[in-house]
Amino acid sequence: MGRNRVRNTHRQPPCSERPWTVREVVQAYLINRARDVERGLLAPRTLRDYRWVLEHFCDAFGSWHIDALKPAHVVQWIDSHAGWKSNARVGGVIRAVKACFSWWSRLYGEPHPLSGLRAPTADPRRPLRPDEFDAIMDVCRCPYTKGALLFMWLTGCRPKELCDMRRSDLDEVGGVYLVCLRQHKTRRRTKKLRVIVLGQKTKAVVDRVLALEPRARTHIFCGPSGRPWKRDNLSRRFAHLRLLAGVPPDVTLYSIRHAAALRAYRAGVDGQALADYLGTSPLVLDRYYLSQSREIIIRLAAVAEVLEAD
Repeated sequence: MGRNRVRNTHRQPPCSERPWTVREVVQAYLINRARDVERGLLAPRTLRDYRWVLEHFCDAFGSWHIDALKPAHVVQWIDSHAGWKSNARVGGVIRAVKACFSWWSRLYGEPHPLSGLRAPTADPRRPLRPDEFDAIMDVCRCPYTKGALLFMWLTGCRPKELCDMRRSDLDEVGGVYLVCLRQHKTRRRTKKLRVIVLGQKTKAVVDRVLALEPRARTHIFCGPSGRPWKRDNLSRRFAHLRLLAGVPPDVTLYSIRHAAALRAYRAGVDGQALADYLGTSPLVLDRYYLSQSREIIIRLAAVAEVLEAD
């Protein structure tokens, strides 16, 4: 599909005496979102993802009037895409479409045509076990891939954070080496830098990775081509290695981050300190990263025994 299917150009809004079309709403929304990117309020990748979804949506419903659009139409449209299987993918598509029409509804005071549409809950990720990680590293022959995966295993950073790390983000404070990311997932909420502390092993990994590519470059982690890793490319490389290693398919690249959180928690790291290190909140840490830990299950079992006592 062409990238310019829905053009980001200024145009007059439709006459108030006739209903908006889906394409007109999408065009107005993307213009607004592009301005948010210019002001630093929205990540460029988020805009690209939304544009991709909404261009597909306009292929199916672009000429429709808003008052003819119903949640059932969106469900049927999603079901027609055989590749959109996971709850995470379907949920992302629904959220992108609803964000567009929620903006239009708030701005123009019109009824939301998709207010009854609900996004499914994403499938839980299972932490990658140490023996599974060792098996993946054993079959990995690419030093660029091995360095990226080992860095994630030692730091618990997000895949997108690893792909965005630049050499200029490296810093040293009082003998402690850091990576300070100015653009990251929680920047809008926290207004803080994302600081990743590098221990001795992690610093050695970074040094080896930088030595692989003698040419001047901006990013720390690059693929075999010398270009910076893209999250999707690294995910596909991980999926291939997982298959070669015989690791079950219920783990993803993000499972490495979950494994790091679980290892630190089991080692007795304070919850607030662990949340700060991973660049998240204690609530999110407990809900998504530690909910399946053995220690928490044991504590819950102890509560069950108390409730069952006579």
